[in-house]
Amino acid sequence: MKEEQKKKQAAVISVVAGLTLSTLKFFVGFTTGSLGIISEALHSLLDLGASVITFFSVRLSIKPPDSNHNYGHGKIENLSAIAQGLLLLGTCIWIVIEAIERLSGKDVNVEATISAFVVMAISVVVDAFTSFLLYRAARKYSSQALEGDALHYFSDIFSSIVVLIGLGGVKLGISSLDSISALCVSVIIAVASFRLMYRSVQELLDIAPKGVREKIMVIMEKIPQIRKVERIRVRRSGPRFFVDMVISTKRLMSIDESNELADRIEREIQDVLPESDVMVHFHPSKEEGLQEKIFALINNPPEGIQDIHDVKIFKDEGSSGNFLSIHAKLNPNLSLEEGHSIVSEFERSICREVKEINSVVTHIETSYGSNSGKRVEMDDEIVRVIRDAILKDERIDGIHDVYLHSSKEGSFLSCHVSVKNSVNLEEAHKLSTLVEEKIRNILPDLHDIVIHTEPKESG
Repeated sequence: MKEEQKKKQAAVISVVAGLTLSTLKFFVGFTTGSLGIISEALHSLLDLGASVITFFSVRLSIKPPDSNHNYGHGKIENLSAIAQGLLLLGTCIWIVIEAIERLSGKDVNVEATISAFVVMAISVVVDAFTSFLLYRAARKYSSQALEGDALHYFSDIFSSIVVLIGLGGVKLGISSLDSISALCVSVIIAVASFRLMYRSVQELLDIAPKGVREKIMVIMEKIPQIRKVERIRVRRSGPRFFVDMVISTKRLMSIDESNELADRIEREIQDVLPESDVMVHFHPSKEEGLQEKIFALINNPPEGIQDIHDVKIFKDEGSSGNFLSIHAKLNPNLSLEEGHSIVSEFERSICREVKEINSVVTHIETSYGSNSGKRVEMDDEIVRVIRDAILKDERIDGIHDVYLHSSKEGSFLSCHVSVKNSVNLEEAHKLSTLVEEKIRNILPDLHDIVIHTEPKESG
């Protein structure tokens, strides 16, 4: 059975219970003249009215969001709970007035009959059963309307017991106990009503649900990509929670990475708050290191700069700042004046954004993008000469996949060089540079050389 059907079923049960109890109590109350029973009958009648309100509010609150109600219709349940509280307070006022009049000497004949005791005992059982069903449904489906209805029937249990005590007093000849029991009932109802209305008004004002923020923070602390949770706002509408968050992450996070992180946050929050609506907004972290700040800028170069590489940061001994050196590739069809203007503005933007950088120097290169070309067969003798020259270094284990490529930029050579496993990454880079120099000594007209270094077992 769907959630909506179960909530409706609980509301229907409360309507039937309210109708049955109010009918029985009115009949016995008027036949015995007991104010306590009549007050309970009115209480049950208002319970019936509240249950009818609950039934319709539950039906309306489960409607999905639409163009005019973007957050759904869950607030209807809060309005229903307030209406129920006002009805109960109205009952209290009538009971108090009547009880005071009777205690002041109003002549009323009260009969403590067996039927009165039986009806009130039945009322206790029915109220307990109905309250249990409504509370269970309210907790399971986070329905404040059902919870308010359950509160009605729960308070009826105690008020019915008080009325039974009053009837017992009448039976023993203490007629004032009937009015006193009615006053006690009104106090119980009033306190329950004020509590219910207070909570409903708080939710209408979007009070932060108690303990929810702490649960979300526990989740956030377990996600390593999150550097800081800057803001969490949580509101509730009926059974659903709406969560919006501002989170600081590393500046270099890609759109795909951000999307994956947002999906993970949403899934983990929904595990704790089922069916919650989660909105995550990312901010670049203000607690970045110098290198991260720089790479955040050069990974998003301005229009006109096609690639940036060979980034070097130097400590400026003459000041507390740093000096930055970069290589930038631009379209070769640009004039020198245009290229210089683009690079100069980029340098100024780096100094503005990264206060730790005092100055930037850019080496301008040209980029031809994707070039058409072809692989050219190399002379076996040249390959042998290259291999012999390279293998003289004992740290190099072998060379393979030596190819020559031609393009409009010129010829370039690519090869794979296997090095000993004991060589670290820095040494491997130095070896790559050494290999490039040896190849250029053999083939000085090459436009470029691409060397892939790899550990011995990869060869």
